[in-house]
Amino acid sequence: MNAVPHWRSLLFVPAYSANIASAPERGADGIILDLEDAVPEGSKQEARQQLSESVATVRRNGASALVRVNHELCALAADLDASVIPGVNALVLPKVESSDWVREVGGAVNQLEQKRGLAAGQIRFLTQIESPRALQRLPEIASSDPGWQPWPLAQRIFVQLLAVRPNSIFSCS
Repeated sequence: MNAVPHWRSLLFVPAYSANIASAPERGADGIILDLEDAVPEGSKQEARQQLSESVATVRRNGASALVRVNHELCALAADLDASVIPGVNALVLPKVESSDWVREVGGAVNQLEQKRGLAAGQIRFLTQIESPRALQRLPEIASSDPGWQPWPLAQRIFVQLLAVRPNSIFSCS
């Protein structure tokens, strides 16, 4: 497995957008090509087909290339098929609720890496913890795969779900 990257800043870019060309100029340590919420359903297949070219574009100034995949199983399968390619440093897994799911995705990624002649563990995982249930399971999720990377919690989502007011301890800036 490659050394753990140090990402101080991550930039989300829709994976089908014309903005991909300017993303490397923004100075982010990592650029997340978003196949999930930022891509309309009718554009997802086109975004997947362009992913190899998009990865090369975002890496041209030394940024890491990350891909946020869909959570829904059929879309996830298509996303993994398109995303497990040379140059992708990590997959962003949204709506993670359990370590079992991360292990299943990890197993599929390992199979694709092997099948495609990529180094085992080349692709890491950032898990998006987006619910109180997932937060309770965070230690289990964190130990679910050796490629797991810490990810900031979705604070705005937690404030809404818990119906609390943000304060200086739990800031939502």
